Amino acid sequence: MGYLLVVTLIQAFSFSLIGEYLAGHVDSYFAVLVRVVLAGLIFIPLTRWRSVEPAFMRGMLVIGALQFGVTYVCLYLSFRVLTVPEVLLFTILTPLHVTLIEDALNRRFNPWALVAALVAVGGAAVIRFDQITPHFLVGFLLLQLANFTYAAGQVMYKHLVARYPSDQPHFRRFGYFYLGALLVVL
Repeated sequence: MGYLLVVTLIQAFSFSLIGEYLAGHVDSYFAVLVRVVLAGLIFIPLTRWRSVEPAFMRGMLVIGALQFGVTYVCLYLSFRVLTVPEVLLFTILTPLHVTLIEDALNRRFNPWALVAALVAVGGAAVIRFDQITPHFLVGFLLLQLANFTYAAGQVMYKHLVARYPSDQPHFRRFGYFYLGALLVVL
């Protein structure tokens, strides 16, 4: 539980750090590259390379490409045209994407997810009601692409781990994830 608390606090402050200190000062692609490389340097040496299903490896490469590659690039680019509060507001739509993707895979529909999305979009409209600009719309779309790819990675990981169970801890199979992200970022 302590790890979860620390990670949650880091994540909570990361939006302000990115928005205030990195966006506009550091190239977005370079910032994402550094983030992925640093995480990869931690997980790739811990990764087990033998006795892992090739299909699992490929799946993790795709998940990493989506979840950290595309997601982070879109997120960092969105900070160039949106404020930190706007980015935070639009990221609350991520659970909607998770629900819709999971529902689509299971061929079902949950109308409450759409209600939650409408509330979030309504909140965003109230915040920017007086000045919705083309830059704002581009930022919103970038962030929705980031939300979608992150959610797709979450759902795909859940299904991939269920399909290819292992006695190894999850961190022993995360190196493939960061290699996939690196492929996108490079």
